[in-house]
Amino acid sequence: MEAHVRVAYCDKAANWIGTDPADLERPYVEFSVPAEDGLHLSLNPEHARGLAAALLRAADTADAAFRGDVAQ
Repeated sequence: MEAHVRVAYCDKAANWIGTDPADLERPYVEFSVPAEDGLHLSLNPEHARGLAAALLRAADTADAAFRGDVAQ
């Protein structure tokens, strides 16, 4: 599966910085999967870490199930 993950920044003119809530002006993480319907997520760092942790837990569980380490 092809996926793109990158850090992104709000592209604003210098005199516009500070005009939005601080959370909207901080760097964020973009996660996208180019597919027929596509998927694009813009996540704050905390949510990006949560998604990454959930993906790792799911992958570990799938590996354990494949090896027979857990009941299915």
